[in-house]
Amino acid sequence: MDYKRQIQRVVDYIKSGEKSRKDFTIGVEMEHFVVDKDDLHTISYYGKDGVGETLEELTKDGFIPYKEGEYILGLEKDKITVSTEPGSQFEIAIESKCCVKKLEKEYINFFKMFLPILDKKNQMLVPLGYHPNMKIDEIK
Repeated sequence: MDYKRQIQRVVDYIKSGEKSRKDFTIGVEMEHFVVDKDDLHTISYYGKDGVGETLEELTKDGFIPYKEGEYILGLEKDKITVSTEPGSQFEIAIESKCCVKKLEKEYINFFKMFLPILDKKNQMLVPLGYHPNMKIDEIK
């Protein structure tokens, strides 16, 4: 097979996966550390006021849990998925929408419901790629 035909086959293959503009959507996943407001130390998954307990509280707001044994690893409700990542990171994934404004609305609505749960525990979310003052092996 000649070189031009090979290139055209690759181009045709890639084009076959194209979507029309009417099918364009965008989704989002955001990871956050759950930290103590006073000292910024990560909140453990385990124990009183831990991330696991916070996930359990979300089930009272209609989130459906998925578990491994007795531990909640994630929740889902209304096209929003909440899951835990290594180091007790808290991930929020919102199903794709037609525009960023609709994603923003879902994100804000989730936090209007969620942040009061953290506030009463003196906790907050930090949306950083790496923890500001702890190493991964220090987090349970």
